[in-house]
Formats: sequence, C-alpha cells, structure tokens
Amino acid sequence: MARARQVRRPSQGPTYRTNYIKPRKQLHLRNIVRPIGYIVAAVFVLFLIFGSGLFSIRTITVTGAKTIPAGDIQNQVEKLLSENLTGRNTLFISTDKLTQQLKARNTQLGDVQISRDFLNGLTVKVSEQIPSIGWRSGSSVFVLSSDGRAFSQTDQPDKIPVVNDSANIPVKIGQKIVPSEFIIFVQKIVSELPNQKLEIVTMSVPPESIGELYVQVKGKYIIKFDTGRDAGEQLGDLKSVLASLTAQKKAPAEYIDLRIAGRIFYK
Repeated sequence: MARARQVRRPSQGPTYRTNYIKPRKQLHLRNIVRPIGYIVAAVFVLFLIFGSGLFSIRTITVTGAKTIPAGDIQNQVEKLLSENLTGRNTLFISTDKLTQQLKARNTQLGDVQISRDFLNGLTVKVSEQIPSIGWRSGSSVFVLSSDGRAFSQTDQPDKIPVVNDSANIPVKIGQKIVPSEFIIFVQKIVSELPNQKLEIVTMSVPPESIGELYVQVKGKYIIKFDTGRDAGEQLGDLKSVLASLTAQKKAPAEYIDLRIAGRIFYK
C-alpha cells in the first residue's frame, strides 16, 4: 500500500494585498457658517461695548457742594475721564481710583463718594473741608482743615483765628502743617479766653516748634501755653493766677507762663 503524501500547510492563511482608497471628507456648510458666526458675534459685542456709546458716561451729577461751584467739580471729573486709558466707558471705570484722583486734585474737598448712575451717569457726592484755623507764613495766610492740612489760601484772615509761624516756613496747598491735636488746642483757647474777659490780639508759635503757643492779649502781655498738655488744665491755672493778681491789685506786665505743670510764672 502506497504511503500517503504529507503536505505541510502554512500556519497562517495566505495574505492578500488590498489597496484601500481613503474616502474624501465631505465639506459641510455648518463648518463654514459656525466660525463666521463666532467672528460676527465677537465683532458685535466689541462694537456694543466700545463703539455704540451704550456704556459711555453722558451725565455727571454733583451733590453736597456749597462754596465750591458744582460746575468746577464736574469739569474736574470730565478731565479725569479724558485722561483715562479706557475713556468714558462705564464698564472699565474704577470709581475708587476716580475718587482718589479727584480728592488729590481738589484739596478743598473733604469726603468724596463717586458711584455709577445706571449705564450712562456718575453721581459725585462731596463734602467740603471745614476751616478750623488760619496759618500765617510770611505774607500768606493758609486755611487749615480739622486734621491740620492746608487746603486753601485766604485774603480774609479776620474770619478765622490765625496762628503766626515765627519761622515763616514755606507752605504748600495740601501739605500737613500741624497735628489735629494742635487744632483742637487752639480752638479751645480761642473759645475759652473770652470767658475770662481776655481779648486775643495775636497768636504765634516760636521758631523752634509748635509745642508752644504764645497768645498776646489786650493789655500787651503774652500768655504762654504748652500745646502738649491739657488746655483745660492750663486755662484753670490761668484763672487762678488772674484772680490772685486781681486781689493784689496787680497785673502782668510782660507774660504769664503756664507751660510747666503745677507751676505758674508771671512777670
């Protein structure tokens, strides 16, 4: 019997080369329209914000101004807006920054509050500095606020109590001249001396410092105060020494010195 012929079969089937052609991608209309729509929407939004005037400041309302013309404050705000890099666009205006700029530009203003009024307006609420005393340096008299800052000059110094600076140090508007405690001290002296039947002629500080206040009263003598001590205490000492001098039928010829606590000197 003939032996059967064995044929070795390949472990894998035959491979066939097939050339596949990649199908061409179809161009849909929406792939063109969608980017164009985004661009149009972006341009519209930019125009709405920057070009339409919808968010542009048109009105500036000032309240609280008394001696300062409201028109002057409006003009100052207008100028600040013109210097703003984003212009008059209410979306990009910083009211806090605008407030600080206006206060720095107008030293006569005390408190300033700027707020948006809907889309196209600004409301500027102000209060003015309250004159406390005058400060004479050289031939100029500067009006000081309650915190001791010079905010204006005056040619009518008789309307407020004036302190003469013996050193004649130059003063600039907006400059801090004296602490608020000095202002309070002077105002206390000015209000209380008439109660002791004393009429103030001049007030001055020595060249060295503002730690002392010299008050010349009618009668041509000077009362020397220490501005670092309590004004009420020194006024009490003054009342006591004047009563003692009156009882002795005497009057000071040059000065009464109250600067040292517990001691009173006069000449």
